[in-house]
Amino acid sequence: MISSFALGFLLTQAVETPLYVWAKQRFFVALGASCLTHPVIWFWLPHIVPQPWYVPVAEAFAVVAEGFYLKAFGAKRPFLLSLAANSASFLLGCAIFGLPF
Repeated sequence: MISSFALGFLLTQAVETPLYVWAKQRFFVALGASCLTHPVIWFWLPHIVPQPWYVPVAEAFAVVAEGFYLKAFGAKRPFLLSLAANSASFLLGCAIFGLPF
């Protein structure tokens, strides 16, 4: 059975990578954004961020960290791009798993 981390990671990559590629990022740069943030969000943040604040902190972390990452690779409007990609994957995840947003 696939773990919840792996399922979440695959969903994130399936949504965010095409958006980053569409915005003219190289394929491996697009894959790398979530590779950097996803493990932190799943394995580290739950231990230091209280439950009511976990989702907003995790999503803000992803947007900011991926924005800086994309900026380092010369993306145009990297933080807006990161916000769009992370919003899309978050909302799709909520819809698939029946979570309120």
